[in-house]
Amino acid sequence: MASSKLKTTLLALATPALALLTPIVSGMLSGKGARYQKVAQNAIRSAVTTSDNGLDDLIKVFKTFEAGNPLVQTAISEFRTLATAAGITVPELDAVVSHLKCAIYDLATALVPADVLKADATPVAAATTTQTAAG
Repeated sequence: MASSKLKTTLLALATPALALLTPIVSGMLSGKGARYQKVAQNAIRSAVTTSDNGLDDLIKVFKTFEAGNPLVQTAISEFRTLATAAGITVPELDAVVSHLKCAIYDLATALVPADVLKADATPVAAATTTQTAAG
């Protein structure tokens, strides 16, 4: 009988406490994900900037993601460097790649015209030349 009453009392106390903790824990988790995503976006930008034909490589990776692509390898290295410098624990490689894929999408759709992203294999330089000649 006392055990049942104790369980009921603990449950009555725990329910409001869990309700209060849920937003805090969710915020902590989403904050961590947002930090990883920001680092991934900076890593992709850095990789595109430091690579020869970086924008063309970004388009290739956007169309067909390959982990062995030099741009992706540079971005992974940049991610690790930036995260370490920011004092952020570097997650497993799978998590890094997931954030980099999102960052590739964000950067490609922000910088590259949609018709170039949808085309089969038109490099940015050729698309720009064609648009300039036509315009």
